[in-house]
Amino acid sequence: MKIYKVLLVIFSAALLLTTTCSSSSEASPNLITNGTASEGMRGWTDPDGLWQTSTNYDGVKEYDSYYFHPRGYRGSNGTRIYQDVNVSSYRGMVATLSAQNRAYGSGNDYSMLKMEFFDSYGSLIDSASSAMDQGTSTWHLIQVSANVPQSAVTARISLYSFYRTGSEADSYFDNVSLTMNSSAAVPSPVVKGSGLIVNGTASDGMRGWVDPDGLWQTSTNYDGVKEYDSYYFHPKGYRGSNGTRIYQDVNISSYRGMVATLSAQNRAYGSGNDYSMLKIEFFDSYGSLIDSASSGMDQGTTTWHLIQVSAKVPQNAVTARISLYSFYRTGSEADSYFDNVSLTTDLERVELYRDT
Repeated sequence: MKIYKVLLVIFSAALLLTTTCSSSSEASPNLITNGTASEGMRGWTDPDGLWQTSTNYDGVKEYDSYYFHPRGYRGSNGTRIYQDVNVSSYRGMVATLSAQNRAYGSGNDYSMLKMEFFDSYGSLIDSASSAMDQGTSTWHLIQVSANVPQSAVTARISLYSFYRTGSEADSYFDNVSLTMNSSAAVPSPVVKGSGLIVNGTASDGMRGWVDPDGLWQTSTNYDGVKEYDSYYFHPKGYRGSNGTRIYQDVNISSYRGMVATLSAQNRAYGSGNDYSMLKIEFFDSYGSLIDSASSGMDQGTTTWHLIQVSAKVPQNAVTARISLYSFYRTGSEADSYFDNVSLTTDLERVELYRDT
């Protein structure tokens, strides 16, 4: 009889443990109010007054009935909607924010998800963002996960749209979800950024790039120089003394404190003829230069090779200006060729050269 009671206690304890473990690993219900946009803008705050819900705006078909999107935005700092969620019951758990997302066309504008955790005094404790999503013309999942701080009371959930080109910012969101899980794998609080350059392969002409001197173009076989990977960027007819460049501005505010790495495949017409250089310049919200870093002068060879520069993103940086430089030395014109231009962010730092 005693053996039976002991076995019964052991069985009951095992059953309780199994039930507890099973329930603790299950995700919570969706904590977002009106994540499907089926009730208009209910539950969401729109500081700029630009957002709305649609089913077929400008020819963009819905993912699942209605979706959220801004209208008429062409600013430089991004526009967002947000809602505050009480997370005090989920401290120490893993919060996962996700949404279905798309753009009007591939690579036109950027979208981003962000979570900000606040304590009972309304002070920001921590935040996490998804990488800037460059957008495609099809619906796809974007998400970010982070641990809920022990002192967190509120999570502010934001959907961001950043304008790059065209008539307005094209970011569409549907099925927004915030769930909690005690056993989910948590990535870095800020997801690495990749593919932050628009048209880094030169496959879409000069789209995304500013050419102050009006000298740059894309080619596949200019003056006998074969492509690295389809098209490449290069100046034509430049013989000045100060260098010529093309550049583009990238919103970097989600990657503050991380390491930005700018890289490109590069070559010259002949060995040692002319110089090439990559440069990153960081600007604050007022457009003031904070810091800069460059790859140093690359003397050039007749074969494609990698050049790059890395630098830490300042805490008050909003924009990174990415420049490709060509400097004339000898011959009929400056010969600098660039392809596969890339800007990524990560948590480790290897700084190659810093401007002084």
